Amino acid sequence: MKPSHIFRIVAVLGGAAAFCVILGTVTAVLSLMPETYVSSAKIQVRAGANPAEAKSFDPFFLQTQVERLSSRAVLDPVIEALDLNKRWSLKYLLGQGTLQTVETYELLRDHLEIRQIRNTTMLEVRVFHQEKGAAAEIANKVAEVYADQVNLEAKQAGARVMIVDLAEPGLKAVRPNWPLGLSIGALVACLVAAVTTGGLWWIGGRLNPAA
Repeated sequence: MKPSHIFRIVAVLGGAAAFCVILGTVTAVLSLMPETYVSSAKIQVRAGANPAEAKSFDPFFLQTQVERLSSRAVLDPVIEALDLNKRWSLKYLLGQGTLQTVETYELLRDHLEIRQIRNTTMLEVRVFHQEKGAAAEIANKVAEVYADQVNLEAKQAGARVMIVDLAEPGLKAVRPNWPLGLSIGALVACLVAAVTTGGLWWIGGRLNPAA
């Protein structure tokens, strides 16, 4: 076999090896990531006590409510009601000590996502958790505590909150995102394989100019 042919075979095999290594690594990483579920509760917020006041709706009101939903004023009562200090101490501290409320609050915020549903006065409370039942439980409690607080203040502030949809346990894990992860991994693997093959081919040509 001519040296030039050997270099070309080595180049192709090198590219294939690079592709397999990268895609295999991505697959291994995805398989090691814990599955995470998401549950969401939907709430409708009115700035005024009657529909006629909606015409003068403050555009910043909903953004203020988004911030309020993730504040300690709302989440501390959620932590207490669900006994998250104790429950999450078992998970995050393996029973070695007890989380303080401020620590649990930071963890809860990491699990929580509040967003406005576009072109509506509705907000969505999304909770990500490795336990599907816990995700729904927390989302519903956040919505409940917030609604109770705002409706209690309604006489002074004029706002009204109604829970439109309660959260249900997710059927499928949303993380890791296998289709997206594998697609990105395959793309990167192809690029690296192409560079590897081209580089080895070029080196072979330099070492064997007569090829």
